[in-house]
Amino acid sequence: MTRYDLLDLIWYACSAVILVPIALGVRYWAYLSVQERTVVWFLVIMLALEIIATCLRYSLIRNHFIFYFRTLAVLWVGVAWYEPQINWKRWPALLAVIVAGGMLAEVWFWVGFNYINTFSLTLAWLLLVSYGFLSLLQLMNLPTAVSLRQKPDLYMNAGFVLLGFFSAGTACLENYFIETSLDLYYFSDTLLVFMSATAYVSFATGFARKQQISDSLLSV
Repeated sequence: MTRYDLLDLIWYACSAVILVPIALGVRYWAYLSVQERTVVWFLVIMLALEIIATCLRYSLIRNHFIFYFRTLAVLWVGVAWYEPQINWKRWPALLAVIVAGGMLAEVWFWVGFNYINTFSLTLAWLLLVSYGFLSLLQLMNLPTAVSLRQKPDLYMNAGFVLLGFFSAGTACLENYFIETSLDLYYFSDTLLVFMSATAYVSFATGFARKQQISDSLLSV
């Protein structure tokens, strides 16, 4: 077994962790708010896109167009999850439209349809990180009698910050790594799936906390 085979095994193992929050989200669906259900749908979409991209890659078919749908999914969850939280009125939706329009311009006039939309994808992830960071600050500043660790939103926002930060870094440098060094590409990709797995665990913890809070309220 070569080191690249080992990295592939790590990649598959870490990627499979996304099934944990999806399973918990489906199990506790009745307890989740409309916002929290969008997180489940987002994870399902990301999993489906990853499966399609992997199948195309092993079939030796270019899969760069998958990144366009990934960008739209990130923009969508940023609006659906954070617009009610960060009190920016309609700004998240407006910024999402601007980045989506920028993606079309990037693909049509700059990189072409056979290449990754690096710039717009990085912006989409950075927007998600910014929203998550602002929401975490708001949670920490709220006076509450309940421990912060008991709040499901803490784990959701932490998951988005982790996922968005490392995804943005990888999206920004991916083309450069592919063209200059496969070792750097594999390192960044492995780091991304490892941190993504950490984010998925955070989402799963958020769903579990929500179920615990709902059960405690029903038992009162």
